[in-house]
Amino acid sequence: MPKQKTTQTPDTASLFAAIAQNLADAQRHLDDINATLTALAIAGIYPSVPTERWKDDKYLYICFGSGANTHGLTLDAKGRIYIGSDQRAINDARFKIANTIRHKELSRVAQSLDAWIQEQQHEIQHLARQSSQYPRAKL
Repeated sequence: MPKQKTTQTPDTASLFAAIAQNLADAQRHLDDINATLTALAIAGIYPSVPTERWKDDKYLYICFGSGANTHGLTLDAKGRIYIGSDQRAINDARFKIANTIRHKELSRVAQSLDAWIQEQQHEIQHLARQSSQYPRAKL
């Protein structure tokens, strides 16, 4: 006769411990993301993502769209920064553009993860209050 599987329901304390471990892992991941964001900002980013524009296929300008955050930048009348034809300056500008794009993406991920952590912490508090109302549900 085949053995029947028995399912054991984990107790409340072990469930809370597993959830707490998942939240700790998520918080560590969020801390890593925030450290990366700081490193990107130190390496150099623009306040918003610009686009490249070339004049005569020789001179690079980086342009910011209307309404873009350009705080702290010195722009010409058309909302551009002149980079020029120097390869080092072009590489530096492209590096900052790539950092800006990555920073923007990671910022979205960090906000989403932070919201999830907050929501889960709220749920844990709610479950802890509920379980304290029932004498058999021991933590």
